[in-house]
Amino acid sequence: MRILVTGATGYIGQALCHQLMQTDHRIHVLCRSKEKAKSLTHPNVQIFFGQIQDPVSVSEAMRGCESVFHLAAHAKMWDIDVSNFYRVNVQATDTLMQIALQMNVRRVVYTSTGGTMEPYKIQSGPVTENQPRYQEPDTDYVKSKLLAERRVLSFSNKGLEVVVVNPTRVFGPGKFSDSNAVTRMIKQFCEGKWKFLPGSGKSQANYVYVDDVVKGHLLALNKGLSGERYILGGTNISYLELFQLLKELSGASQHLWKIPVPLIVYYAYLQLLGARFLGIEPSIIPAFAKKLTKHWPMSSDKAISKLGYTITPLREGLMKTLQWLEHGGGR
Repeated sequence: MRILVTGATGYIGQALCHQLMQTDHRIHVLCRSKEKAKSLTHPNVQIFFGQIQDPVSVSEAMRGCESVFHLAAHAKMWDIDVSNFYRVNVQATDTLMQIALQMNVRRVVYTSTGGTMEPYKIQSGPVTENQPRYQEPDTDYVKSKLLAERRVLSFSNKGLEVVVVNPTRVFGPGKFSDSNAVTRMIKQFCEGKWKFLPGSGKSQANYVYVDDVVKGHLLALNKGLSGERYILGGTNISYLELFQLLKELSGASQHLWKIPVPLIVYYAYLQLLGARFLGIEPSIIPAFAKKLTKHWPMSSDKAISKLGYTITPLREGLMKTLQWLEHGGGR
């Protein structure tokens, strides 16, 4: 089978391509950078250079492909021009889907984010794919991904098989990027550079090992039902519990300070002002700061029961990540 992978030089995309290289599939990848594409050199890989926003580039890369993994996205916390989120994540995705339909592609697996799911305001059961969304997402990135999800799923009524996967907070070996922020946080913690807990530290989130997410994509391609979403998650754990486990596994001993959320939000507003007037990318923005104390446990039961998805235990995934960092990973 010929498979197009967009976003192939990103964190998850690169890991997915390296897994596909071990199969008999022929892989087409659409890349912007010749330098970044070097990591994808392989006899089974054909590289096409172009922009995801360019229909001609997309058409050339997709020609002859039976399936598409669409991972390319403007995956940043902040952009001085917010329209970039909607140009890349919504408009370009809609164009790609139109081209896939015209070219008789059988199936598209679209990589969204667990952030499109509604968080719980109180400690309650884990979020599922059927959880209704009542609130507007906090960031333009998540807003654009939610809009893109809805457009992608609409193509299931037009004769194109489409499956949406929603990874949660991904960590593990691989390229450092905005999509690999959790691993960067782990690295900073082990180096004594991460010193705070947001609020009480008791709010939960879901953390998933990158290899599980890659396998989840392959399962979605082969077993997912068209028109469905699948959360690709791992373990629900609080910040307090996560850092305590990291202390145990890494031997790090630094004290973490509980920072009140209003103070984090105030600092984020200062960062945003600096970004607007000086053009310096902020380390955190107010919308993201407010997310830190939302209770966001998530369930992967649907992916487990319908796809055969499996979860690497958090302790095991963290150990592999720490070993990778210890041997120079991320440098």
